[in-house]
Amino acid sequence: ATMRMFKVVPDRMLESFAQLPGTPDVIICNPVDVPFVQPLAKTLGIPFIVYVQFWRGLVPIESDVLRRLDSDTLPTEAFDHPNIERTADAAAVVANSEYTAGITERIIGRKCDVVVQPYIGNYGLNGHARRPTYVVLPSPQWGKGAARFFTLARDNPDVPFLLLAGDIMHNVDVIEAANKIPNVTVQPDWVEDMRPIYARARALFLGTDTCETFSRAVAEARACGVPILALRAGNLPNIVRDDGGVCVPRDASDDDWQTAFEKVLTMSP
Repeated sequence: ATMRMFKVVPDRMLESFAQLPGTPDVIICNPVDVPFVQPLAKTLGIPFIVYVQFWRGLVPIESDVLRRLDSDTLPTEAFDHPNIERTADAAAVVANSEYTAGITERIIGRKCDVVVQPYIGNYGLNGHARRPTYVVLPSPQWGKGAARFFTLARDNPDVPFLLLAGDIMHNVDVIEAANKIPNVTVQPDWVEDMRPIYARARALFLGTDTCETFSRAVAEARACGVPILALRAGNLPNIVRDDGGVCVPRDASDDDWQTAFEKVLTMSP
């Protein structure tokens, strides 16, 4: 079988497809593009598949609903998006994890298959020697748990911490806070290949308070043998599991976090 991929501009899809050599066999889109893809697929007479990696286009992400998708009873806002009805015309709906698929099925009321990023199964240090040193936060955002990361750094001054700055221009306040803590080092440049970072990671921290649908950083770190300290939310517990680190409940106290932190440090080789 041969696959050719084309990138098109959502609001100019008909124009974009008119320039393609022949008619495609299928259109794969994110939920946010369903309003454009649904009528286009119908016009072309071809199926479309919705691939869910994040909730944008299915739930109102500006509300607090993202922090409550883990609850036994989904909030009513989770069923109040016009794209939910539009996905009924899709030939299939697929998701990036079992967690995402489960929530998506509850929201749209139909079967959702799972397609995990295939490279994860072969990911590893690729020759980089493990020299565990830092506790790493891979994303400089308050929403990823930066405040808790800094609290742990202050409470454990003998432990080196590493913050990956990424796009500094959009995270200036987080970087400024990090620079005030002596045992926190800021990696200022964008890191394309994370394996050297994982090789030096004593643990990886991710305290996202919304529902991570997959978490590439956690999956990669686990594949490299790095223990994880994370919030028990979204897909994170499915990746961490009992042997890969500790997932702390949302209502955990400072003492609970410290206990979990100390346990994770003992899991690093």
